[in-house]
Amino acid sequence: CPSSRIALNKNAIPYDPERPAVASGIRIGTPGVTSQGMREGEMRQIAGRTAELDASEARYRLVTDSASDAIITIDERGMILYANATAERGFGYRVDELVGRHLDVLVPEGVQSPHEDGARSDALSGERRSSWQAVETPARHKDGREIPVEVSFGEYNEGGRRLFTAILRDVTERKLAEEAIKKSEEY
Repeated sequence: CPSSRIALNKNAIPYDPERPAVASGIRIGTPGVTSQGMREGEMRQIAGRTAELDASEARYRLVTDSASDAIITIDERGMILYANATAERGFGYRVDELVGRHLDVLVPEGVQSPHEDGARSDALSGERRSSWQAVETPARHKDGREIPVEVSFGEYNEGGRRLFTAILRDVTERKLAEEAIKKSEEY
């Protein structure tokens, strides 16, 4: 039926939720509401919060990637979730080789991770009782050699999961200097 045809205007302006259309002086759409039903204020709030989170993550990455110490984040099972570039240089593994593996990859055979000792003790008590600051322990390089490190752990909860961030400092030079001083005192 010819009267049921609808003519399409090829010059029509696409819908823009920020600028509702006007037809014959009447606004189409509810002022301040997007096509998804969210208020413009809510959209601005979400966009602002997203920008804050992006900026926070960028600061975190800048700090961790420029740190002179290795920084590794693990979950409560000991799985590596994050490693910075210094961890890559210090342990010989590429970051993508570390992420997703168990922390044991960096622990020499026969040496138990201070994290596991502390976590086990704390889990039994339900509270953190052990010190996780400046614990000296050997670590294992990809080539198998041991590296003396000083480790400090921090714990936080994210989405109901316990996560741990370790800062590992290679203390090889300090240990060599201590040995040299000890030898010089013996003579």
